[in-house]
Amino acid sequence: MGGFGPSGFRGRGVLRTARYCRRHSVHLLHTHTRAALVWGGLASLFCPGTRHAHGEHGNASDANWLARWLLRRADVLTAVSDNPTDEIRARSE
Repeated sequence: MGGFGPSGFRGRGVLRTARYCRRHSVHLLHTHTRAALVWGGLASLFCPGTRHAHGEHGNASDANWLARWLLRRADVLTAVSDNPTDEIRARSE
């Protein structure tokens, strides 16, 4: 994922996701991939009351600035291996 967002990124998709969350009173938006982190993380900015949970599968240090910011902003962040777990612990200390 280079530049601003994932390949094929469309801002309209973020707004549609946010609209769906508001219309259906979504309380938790759960993402797993970097692309979903960007889409879901940005959509959650437009959804007061919707919490964002992200499961990190890769190396957080290779993420671009936007993905790193969204990782820090997620309400819940889980890791599925030691590398992201160590990075998450280091950021929270």
